Amino acid sequence: MSNETIPGRFKVPAGSLVVDTALVVALIWSQAGTVKTLESFDLRLHAAEIAINNHGQYEARLSVTETQIGELSDDQSEMKSDIVKRLDRIESKLDRIR
Repeated sequence: MSNETIPGRFKVPAGSLVVDTALVVALIWSQAGTVKTLESFDLRLHAAEIAINNHGQYEARLSVTETQIGELSDDQSEMKSDIVKRLDRIESKLDRIR
């Protein structure tokens, strides 16, 4: 035991330690990137779920808007026919004057 020194007994291969440390760091880095990507997917999925849940509200708003457009179209048709009638009357009065 006198020939062996205490530091010699506890020798650790430095190359193996460096490689193992590099692998652990690479694994941690990779997992951190994966977690970040999954968090991003989770946020996007949550936004999509909210959009799907609000779809019914959008359909209701769309139907109201379509109804309003239909009413406006009817009003415009009535106005157009009224304008045409008035123009016809004006033309007939102008024809009488000539």
